[in-house]
Amino acid sequence: MDELVKVDLWRQLLVLIPVAVVLCIAAYTDFKERKVFNKHTYPLVIIGLVTHTIALGWPGLLDGFGSVFVALVIGIMLLPFGWIGGGDIKLLMGIGASLGWVGLIEVTFYSIWVGAAMGLVMAIAQGYLWDMLKRIGRYLRGIFRMLIYRTSMVKEEMERDERAKVPFAIAVLGGAIMTYTDAVYRWPEFWDWYIGMLGFGDKAL
Repeated sequence: MDELVKVDLWRQLLVLIPVAVVLCIAAYTDFKERKVFNKHTYPLVIIGLVTHTIALGWPGLLDGFGSVFVALVIGIMLLPFGWIGGGDIKLLMGIGASLGWVGLIEVTFYSIWVGAAMGLVMAIAQGYLWDMLKRIGRYLRGIFRMLIYRTSMVKEEMERDERAKVPFAIAVLGGAIMTYTDAVYRWPEFWDWYIGMLGFGDKAL
């Protein structure tokens, strides 16, 4: 998002206002109904491509299109874990179209951490933390046995528990806010620390 915050304020607002509105709506519907609706996410993809192009020119359009594809790949990778649903993937596509692939990756990075924190708090508050840890333990034991015996016959699948379902759109909203504060106020800078730790450096992305 660093490139976006360097342009004129009206261009920033043109991009950020639709994203903020849709994220707030999606967070609300995901909390109340555990759904993120297509009628909110699909328009954001189109609006995001248009506003990203206005803000950054034709390179912004190419970046937006590429980012929609990147969001789809990220969603397909996370979908088997049960962390997100189809609506969440389309929400990420809208964010990618609006913010570009670098912004999308950073939002996703923070969203995963926010979602993990939410899941832990929910597990403690609703009293199923020990059950969740046991399920994770059985799953990791199955992975270990699969590697030792070189067969998938001993792999244990992760058991699903509806209590552990985190409204991921809320996590995405939190991730987007942290991405914005990172770009404008240099806080919390976890993303810069992370890519620096990986050896990419500050200017890698």
